[in-house]
Amino acid sequence: MGVIILAIVAAIRPEIRIVWPPKGYLVKTPSVELHLMIAGNVDDGNLIKLSGEKLNGVLQVNVNDAVIGDIEPGTYWTKAQIVNEKQEPISSLTVLHFERVLTIEEAQLQRKQVRERRFPIALPHVHAKRPKYRKICIVPSNWEIDGQKRIWLRLIESLKQHPSTTYDFQIFHLDTPKSTINPFAKLDVNITIAPITVSQDTAMKYKVEPNTTMKLLADYAVENIQNAPGYLITLWERYIDTFSSCRGAILLYANARDHGDRVLSSVAQHIGAAGILMELSSVFPVPHEVDAIVSPSHYAQHHESVVTAMKTQSSYVISPGVDTELFIPSTITGDQQKDCLIVGFHGRIAPDKSLGLFAQAMILLKNITTICLEFRWVGDGPDKEFYKEYPVKMMGSIYNESLLVKELQTWDLYVSAALRETFCIANIEAMAVGLPLVTFGVAGITEYAYHGINAWVVHDITPEALSLGIKHLAENTKLRQVLGQNARATIVKSFQWSDTVAKYDEADYNEITCVIKSNIGTIASSSAIQFISPSKGGLETSSDVVVKYTVQERFDNDYIRLSGNKIGGVLEAKNDTIIMQGTSI
Repeated sequence: MGVIILAIVAAIRPEIRIVWPPKGYLVKTPSVELHLMIAGNVDDGNLIKLSGEKLNGVLQVNVNDAVIGDIEPGTYWTKAQIVNEKQEPISSLTVLHFERVLTIEEAQLQRKQVRERRFPIALPHVHAKRPKYRKICIVPSNWEIDGQKRIWLRLIESLKQHPSTTYDFQIFHLDTPKSTINPFAKLDVNITIAPITVSQDTAMKYKVEPNTTMKLLADYAVENIQNAPGYLITLWERYIDTFSSCRGAILLYANARDHGDRVLSSVAQHIGAAGILMELSSVFPVPHEVDAIVSPSHYAQHHESVVTAMKTQSSYVISPGVDTELFIPSTITGDQQKDCLIVGFHGRIAPDKSLGLFAQAMILLKNITTICLEFRWVGDGPDKEFYKEYPVKMMGSIYNESLLVKELQTWDLYVSAALRETFCIANIEAMAVGLPLVTFGVAGITEYAYHGINAWVVHDITPEALSLGIKHLAENTKLRQVLGQNARATIVKSFQWSDTVAKYDEADYNEITCVIKSNIGTIASSSAIQFISPSKGGLETSSDVVVKYTVQERFDNDYIRLSGNKIGGVLEAKNDTIIMQGTSI
């Protein structure tokens, strides 16, 4: 009798079945219909809880159909479970998985789009008049190690060794620590951990969520709203107090795509920061004003969401570079050294990397090639648990760059399935090691990956096409060698870390100079400057152009600012001759 009772209980336990979309479904539009079926007994007060890195929410248990909107390209894994009024689970977990991909038309538009390019100019002879001390306040949006933080870590380390300028850095963490390891701690910089949050009681009283609070706070700061709730005034005072040490410094933060960025910009203006710089680690920023935007690619700089949302005086493209003396190819050649080719990926295991496409390609490769392939992923992230069923070896995160290079040197192919990278430093690190890159070649990747030259660009954005691209290179040793050699040559020529540091140094200087000039208010007339060569409209056949100019009215502390679609920078206001390097047609 007991067995029968258990069987009945098990039969009536609620269960969610996902009717649509099927697992791994390719969604080519910003929205997808969701159809669910509930089996078993449920109460009207029960809810369907959806929880994932990018897709969260609740549905009434009697709502079987919904539309998920505003979906950006990426892999979406979401757990669905029925919960009671106390948020306690009363059903087993069901996993929703779909892929938001670009259409062929969208991909081709990104691959073929020609964008105006602008080059910052670094002039060593101006250094003598530069400030000897600069402070930069950096505000990470979270505690996770990602490409942006890796760039900042390298940048801090490099600029602290600047030969003529003392750089002082202060790191601000505005959320609760999620790890006992702080990567900035090893760099001997000032670190301020000051979680600025609203209490749970206050949130319930005013019915606000985190981003709603930031929007209200930003509105309060910008519009000086009268009769604002007391908690907003308290929050604002805490922000001002926390960042008071950044007066006269540059405030630097990455695009977090929320109203917290608006708050940081307002705080910087209020305390008298020397400049406000925002890094475009992603696109679709919340509209606000900064002094300068630093983009890793022209794709990000010219993205419609950036152009329409942001108000700025300056915009720089500073692509991340690589230490090509550290990231070098393996000295061991030939595939005879191992039984299987190693196909890898390095980065966060997160939605924006579209790793679901790569994972599905692994399964397909089992049936279309006889070559032994071993798949490795270096990294960690919120979606790691969903790939346990796939034939991939999880290597964990490798933060030591020397150890990372050793791991990359054992690989034969590098796969990047991401569809919305603003650049992706992990890709160029792999290329510097001499690995051929298999990619869909869209977004910021278009600025360094060229099909059949230094990478293999897969035309159709599907797991099937990706598997065929991997297969093609796996079966062609000579092609892998050629693409790998050219990949290395591309990085050595165009993406040196020393160039990146120099451009950041110049951008910091330009913004400090602009603030000083605007405060002084002395601007010479354009007629005071005469360009002797090249002549107006002159034809130049070399990428290095000699420019000679004279200044008729000279002030010892003045500078000439160049602003154009392709060339920008700051010159010392004196008669001089300079060379503009790397100009393009």
